[in-house]
Amino acid sequence: PAVAMTLPRRLAQLRALSAEHGHALPTSAHVDPTLFRWSARQRSLRKQGTLAEAVIAELTAVGFVWDPLQAAWEGLTRAQCLLLASGCYVLRYLQS
Repeated sequence: PAVAMTLPRRLAQLRALSAEHGHALPTSAHVDPTLFRWSARQRSLRKQGTLAEAVIAELTAVGFVWDPLQAAWEGLTRAQCLLLASGCYVLRYLQS
């Protein structure tokens, strides 16, 4: 019940975050630290298997990042590929 009352508000916050920053991954530096903590709790509940499928579907629909570490890794890999493609000699040197 309490989660159901806050879900629309949290979804709106995630949509706004995505519109402003291009992702729905609140960080501890986010202007509303409660959104960061709430997001971490949703991830934890999902891992435990206790988060409702409807909530998972709604969060996924707004682009919620379920695995922040994986997202960070993928972001670094994309950035490295872009740098290599642009002819970044430092990365080419480090890889040799």
